[in-house]
Amino acid sequence: MDNSAAGAAGAEASLAAAAGSRPVGVDHDLDLIFHQLTELRELAADPDKAKDSGRVYDFSIRWGTLLAGRLQRLAHYHGRGELAPDAQARYDALRAELRDTVALADGLGLARPAVPLDDAPLDDPDPR
Repeated sequence: MDNSAAGAAGAEASLAAAAGSRPVGVDHDLDLIFHQLTELRELAADPDKAKDSGRVYDFSIRWGTLLAGRLQRLAHYHGRGELAPDAQARYDALRAELRDTVALADGLGLARPAVPLDDAPLDDPDPR
């Protein structure tokens, strides 16, 4: 490991210790996804924007990246019981909003979240 990687790993460990062994960056992840949900609603509500294939494509890249990275990370910490109570409440609210917007995402041809959107196990990877 080079010095910069060792320094970054040490800094992250120090932040986690300072946060009470809670994952660092969870609030930022939640903020990003909530913001994208707002953008999804705006995009789906405007027929002109929803027909703009370039705009939908650009959004789909951001959306897919958040679902594959940030949302998976949050689900991992949730599954391990490592979210602080306030972050857990926000994560539960996020999953409720994702449930409410699945039809909007489907209408635009966007990816669906690959994490359970409720507390029941996800048996079918394509719950419709």
